[in-house]
Amino acid sequence: MGILDRFSLSGKTALVTGAGRGLGQGMALALAEAGADIAIAELDLPAAEETAAMVRERGRRALPFKSDVTDFEAVQAMFKNVVEEWKRLDILVNNAGYAQPISALEMSVQDWERMLAVDLKGAFLCCKAVAP
Repeated sequence: MGILDRFSLSGKTALVTGAGRGLGQGMALALAEAGADIAIAELDLPAAEETAAMVRERGRRALPFKSDVTDFEAVQAMFKNVVEEWKRLDILVNNAGYAQPISALEMSVQDWERMLAVDLKGAFLCCKAVAP
């Protein structure tokens, strides 16, 4: 048994938020390569569908969702759909984030509030929705 066999995710399901690009996409693809089926949550549905196609190219199942992690009803519906489709959810990766390429001193109050809503509230809502 090789070291990677110890980390096999075969038969597991994962949901990765913000998986349409960047780190989220990379994590979704790495989990798929380890054997997991991947649900992709993303505000940009075409980006989620692109990641889903890449997951399927790796031989795994994929469910792309357009979802806003700051909306608890949308988050609950997303988790419900994953469990209805796959009968389980084993892994949650809270990756969705919001950032502006400016310093905090230049950031508007509206951007600050959006960042907190996505980065903190979004992670909280996803954890709350998935907890038994």
